[in-house]
Amino acid sequence: MNTLDIIMLIPLAYFAYRGFSKGFIITLAMLAGLLLGLYAAIHLSEYTSNLLQNDLHFHSTNIRWIAYLLTFITVIVLVYLLGQFLTGIVKTTGLGLLNRIAGLLLGIAKGVLIVSAFLVLFGKIDPKSYLISSELKKGSVLYKPLSSIAMEIYPVMEKYSEKAKEMILGNEQTK
Repeated sequence: MNTLDIIMLIPLAYFAYRGFSKGFIITLAMLAGLLLGLYAAIHLSEYTSNLLQNDLHFHSTNIRWIAYLLTFITVIVLVYLLGQFLTGIVKTTGLGLLNRIAGLLLGIAKGVLIVSAFLVLFGKIDPKSYLISSELKKGSVLYKPLSSIAMEIYPVMEKYSEKAKEMILGNEQTK
């Protein structure tokens, strides 16, 4: 284990702590809210835009952005409220500790994804290893496994980011 491993463990420990303190249900609701919010914004923002323009007579040059953000935020809030409700039910049934332990594991998984994405991004910014030497990367226990996780997920993220760009900017600007 080297300095790079310790630097990578700091955010992992933070996400583990946050997962434990929030519990599985809230941690999952926050993650699901983000993912469902993005999905809904990509697929339903056109409906929201039409609703704002036709039914509410709201017109703006930025209607696509407004509809996208409104859809995204609405879904996040609704999923979070559902998570709060379910957490209340779990606490009354005496499963609070199990909820926290599962939250810890989910927090670690979330941290792994974020650190992994950061490592890939950092690798693209510093391909010649000027900032982090190749020796430091090779001596790291966590660098190789963590950086490979985001590379597996990247093609899926790229597909959805293109669709999101298309929805927000329109077909003519993405060509």
